[in-house]
Amino acid sequence: MGHGQVPFDEQLGAMFELQKEGKIQHVALSNVSPEELETGLSMGEIATVENLYGYVQCTTLREGHGETRGGEEVLALCEQHGIPLVPFFSLVHGLPKAGDKPAELARKYQVQVSEAQLTIVWLLHKSPWLLPILSTSSLAHLRENLKAADIELSPADMAYLS
Repeated sequence: MGHGQVPFDEQLGAMFELQKEGKIQHVALSNVSPEELETGLSMGEIATVENLYGYVQCTTLREGHGETRGGEEVLALCEQHGIPLVPFFSLVHGLPKAGDKPAELARKYQVQVSEAQLTIVWLLHKSPWLLPILSTSSLAHLRENLKAADIELSPADMAYLS
């Protein structure tokens, strides 16, 4: 749902009205702040939330750079209400660079792991409510991305990355 001339609650109200009329089955939100998600939850059931979210976005935000529209808070609200969060651009907006914690972790285990795989693994271990979008135009990258599901991180590894 875009942020335009019509106030957010009016846009959302129209969507819930269409749902009541049986014209749509579910209402989902995209690129929302925690406050907008709270508004949506007060108006009706939210099926999913799709927001910018990933390791690089979260770590650069902690360093005072970047914007995720309240990614951690949105994730917490989604977890609290049992709503899947579909993070977009998790890999596109920059991968961890050599020397970053994910690369150090790969060296620690002496495994051949790509930066993209480490980003995916972090998402898969961060929360069971995260459903990453791993789009690619390359079959080789798709195969590489799928191998990330076989990589296990311990709670200590996740704490180190955080």
